[in-house]
Amino acid sequence: MARKITIRDVSKHAGVGLGTVSRFVSGRGYVKQETGEKIRASIEELGFMPSFHAMAMRGTVGTSVSVIVPDISNALSSFVVKTLGDELRQHDVKMFFASPSGRPEVEAEIVQNFISRAVDGMFLMPSDEDNEATANLLQLQNFPKIILERDFMHGLPSVSHVLTDHASGIFEAVAYLNVTNHTSAALFCPEKGRPGRDRGRAFTDAMNSYNMQATVLVGSMDGDWVHDEIIRMSCANALPEALIVGHNRYLAPLITALRKRGHIIGRDVSLITHDRVDLGELHFPPIATIERDIALIGKLACRCYLDMRDNGDEGRREVIPTTFRPTSSIVKRL
Repeated sequence: MARKITIRDVSKHAGVGLGTVSRFVSGRGYVKQETGEKIRASIEELGFMPSFHAMAMRGTVGTSVSVIVPDISNALSSFVVKTLGDELRQHDVKMFFASPSGRPEVEAEIVQNFISRAVDGMFLMPSDEDNEATANLLQLQNFPKIILERDFMHGLPSVSHVLTDHASGIFEAVAYLNVTNHTSAALFCPEKGRPGRDRGRAFTDAMNSYNMQATVLVGSMDGDWVHDEIIRMSCANALPEALIVGHNRYLAPLITALRKRGHIIGRDVSLITHDRVDLGELHFPPIATIERDIALIGKLACRCYLDMRDNGDEGRREVIPTTFRPTSSIVKRL
């Protein structure tokens, strides 16, 4: 029995991207007349017959992707997903979304489920960078894989990474603390994941370069431990002059603990957080922020996918910078 001709065969024969053939076959999206004639000639010569059943099930050919983030209740993850969805929609790409709630074993099940649905690409922010079950599943897939904010599947084909340079903003923040005559600071960061590791390493290096006393406190994503650490340090009269929040979930319990102990932000203690969130902006004074262009994560991820899908790009690494925005939550010490 002769092998069934696929849309990939047409793409290779015509010398055009898979996405271009998909748009031509489905009739959705713009294709140049000259390119369309090449595709039509290849279809006739190869005897390609589109699967209209598959097109009906998926809405179009080659334009469905999955997006998986650990926890959609995280406001920043939600914003990344929204931005990515808006970008993909402009290119007639359908997006299926799921969240394993931070459980690696559930994540692997979700990945398997999307693979069985024959998605044409996957955007993944892994719950655990050491999740072998997820990695093994994805290694067998040829579709574009875009990893968000994690070191995962490096060196493998058809994998792009969209990451944040967490170090640059940390160094700017510590330099500002030095200028305002701080001698000690503490960073609260998650125990797992690239962001926490990079922030902790950069914080320690920056503090050492100014001969300042650095304390790195590592814990779970649950912010209760941050509250307890602030109470403990305050009771022991060991509260550092500046506090840096390494995850937006830690901000509320930290502020609550400072209030319980009677510490005034911007007068008694300096406070810096990561990424602009409502609590930080509405607090008085507004909280100084190490920030990045969150929307750019979704835009770059979409661009990576399209280049891999349409142009045969084997994958690349995109890095988003961070900057420091000082506010009056920083005490100007004498």
